[in-house]
Amino acid sequence: MKEQKLFTNTVLTDAKAIKIRKILLDPLQLGDWVPEIKSIRWQNSAYQIIRSNSSLNSYEEITLTYKQNVIIYESNKGKLVYRLAFTLKEMNQQTQIKEEVYLIDSVYQQLPLELINPILQKAMQTNLDNLGLLAQGPNL
Repeated sequence: MKEQKLFTNTVLTDAKAIKIRKILLDPLQLGDWVPEIKSIRWQNSAYQIIRSNSSLNSYEEITLTYKQNVIIYESNKGKLVYRLAFTLKEMNQQTQIKEEVYLIDSVYQQLPLELINPILQKAMQTNLDNLGLLAQGPNL
C-alpha cells in the first residue's frame, strides 16, 4: 500500500482524552461533528457513510482500528481513498487532538493536490474543531 502524507491538523480542547477517545471510537457519532455527513450505518465490517453531494466523497466506507493509542479511520470506496490517524495528548487541563491525513495508493497521482490540499485541510480542521467542541459539551 502506497501512501502520501498530506497534512497534520491539531486542536486544543478542555475535554478529557477519555471522552474524545469514546467519541472517536464510535463512528456512528461522526455526523455530530462532520456536518456534511447525511447518514452512517454499520454493514459488512465497515461504516457506510453518505455525505452531501458537494463533498468529494459522497459515498465511502470507513474501517476503524485502535492500536498503540492511535485511532485510525481508513476510507475506501470513495473518489478519495485516505487514512486519518488521531492521537490524543493531555496537557495541563486540556487535550491536544492531532489528526494526520494520508492519501492511499496511487489515487493522489490523478488529483491536483496543490489545489485540493488546502481545501481539504481547511475542511478537516473545521471538523476537528467541531470534535473538540462536541467533546466539551455535556456527557454523551
